[in-house]
Amino acid sequence: YFIDLKKNEVLTPPLQFPKTIYTLQQWKNYLLIGTGDGKVSIFNLQNRTIETVLTIATKSIRQIKIHPTENRAAIASSDHHIYWIDLDEMVT
Repeated sequence: YFIDLKKNEVLTPPLQFPKTIYTLQQWKNYLLIGTGDGKVSIFNLQNRTIETVLTIATKSIRQIKIHPTENRAAIASSDHHIYWIDLDEMVT
């Protein structure tokens, strides 16, 4: 769930994942969410919807880092691999 700590309320619509969230990274108006099932969800912060869910690995996503000058992200997984994705291709 997203919780507004100032108002002490759950924001709607609620957002839940079937596996543990291990990492979050903001990019522009999006939040990249890495979970224990090897997926990265791209959440639109403006309209509060999931735009894309990518299956990246067979094990948990442990870290997401955005490149400082390019629209790319490095994604580290418990399968001992680092994956590069082009973020412009992932959003609509």
